[in-house]
Amino acid sequence: MRRHFTVTVFIGLAISLGYMSTDIYLPSMPAMAHYFSQSQDLIQLSIPPHFLGSAIAGLIGGSLSDRVGRKKILLWGLTALGLASLAAAFSPTIYFLMLCRLLQGVGVGMVTVAGITAVHELYPAEHSTHALAGLGMSFAIAPAVAPILGGYIELALGWQANFLVVAILSFCAYWGIAQFLKDTPTSQSSGLSSFKKSFATYWAMMKSRAYLRYSLITPGLYAGEICFLTVLPIHFISILHVPVEFFGYYIAFTVSCYFFASLMTPHLTKLLGADKLIKMALTLAMIGAFLQVLAVWVLPGRPLIIMSLLCLNEIADAFAFGPSITRLLEEFPSAKGAATALRNTLISLAAACGGFAGGIFDDSSTLPMGIFMLAIPLLVYLVAFGLPFASRISLRRLVT
Repeated sequence: MRRHFTVTVFIGLAISLGYMSTDIYLPSMPAMAHYFSQSQDLIQLSIPPHFLGSAIAGLIGGSLSDRVGRKKILLWGLTALGLASLAAAFSPTIYFLMLCRLLQGVGVGMVTVAGITAVHELYPAEHSTHALAGLGMSFAIAPAVAPILGGYIELALGWQANFLVVAILSFCAYWGIAQFLKDTPTSQSSGLSSFKKSFATYWAMMKSRAYLRYSLITPGLYAGEICFLTVLPIHFISILHVPVEFFGYYIAFTVSCYFFASLMTPHLTKLLGADKLIKMALTLAMIGAFLQVLAVWVLPGRPLIIMSLLCLNEIADAFAFGPSITRLLEEFPSAKGAATALRNTLISLAAACGGFAGGIFDDSSTLPMGIFMLAIPLLVYLVAFGLPFASRISLRRLVT
C-alpha cells in the first residue's frame, strides 16, 4: 500500500505538470508580449496549441496504453513534456513558442490518460473514487502554486525560467515513475487493425448516452475556466493594474476552493450518489456564471469579486471530477484506456476552444467570459441529461 501511495504521488506530480505548464507563465504574459514585440492577443493564443496537442496525443495514447502498458506511455509523455519545456525556454519567436506549447501538450496528453487509468488500476473498485478524488486534490496544488511561483520567477529571472522549472519537474516525475510503477498487462492485438478497432470503440462510446453523460462534464467546466484564465492575466495586470507578484494569489484563492471541495467529494458522493452530485455541480457552475455576468454591471472592476464567483466553477469541477471518472470507467471496464483517452481528448478540445475564445474576447471586460461560462454548462447539461441517446452500448465485441 505504501508503494501504491508513492506511485500515486509521482503520477499526481506528472499530471499536475499539465496544469502547471500553462499556469506558471500566466503572470508573464504582458512581459512576453514586450519581449517578442507582439500583441497581447497573440501571446494569449499560445494557450490553445497546448490543448490541441494534448487532444491528439491523448486519443492515441489511450489506445497505446492498453497495448504497451501505462508505464511506457507515462515515460514517453514525460520525456516529450520535459524536452519541449526546455526548448520553450529558448524560443526565438512567439511562433516557435507555440510549436513548443503544442509539443508540451502532446506529452501532457499521454501522461494524463495513462496516469489516471494507472491510478484507477492500483486500487480496488470501492477505493477508486477516494484515490481519484485525492488525485484531483493534487491537481489543485499545481495551479495554486504555479502562478504565484511564476510571478516571482518572472520578476527575478525572466519568463524563460518558468519553462525551465517545468522541465526539471518533468524529469523528476520520470525518475519516480520509472522506479516505483509496475507495468500493467497489455493487450495482445497490435498493428493497423488494432487502431481501427480502437477508433471503432471511440465511435461506439460517442453514441452512448452513458459515456456522454460522464465524459462531457469536466470538459464543459474546464472550457469556461481556461477561457477565464486566458483573459485574466491581461485584464488584471494591464487593465486593473494588479501587481505581477500578486496575480498568482488570486488564482491560488480559487484553486484552494477546488482543493477543499475535493475533500468533500467522497462524502457527498456517498450521501447523494454520483449522478445527483454531477447535476448539482453543473447547476452550481451556471449559478456562478450568471452572477459573474450580473457583477459586470453591479460591481465592475473588483478582482476579489471576480475570483470569488469563479470559485463556484472550481467547486463544481471538484464535485464532478472523481464521480464522473469512476462512473465512466465502470461503464466500460474492458476499455478503460480508450474511455479515459477519449475523455481527455474532449477535455483538451474544450480547453482549446476556451483558450481561443479568451484570446479573441475583449480583455477590458469579463462580460464575454461570463456569458461563455454560462452557456457551456447549460449545453452540457442538455446533452448529458436531456437529449435522447442509447442508454448504454456494449463494447464487448469491439474490445475483445
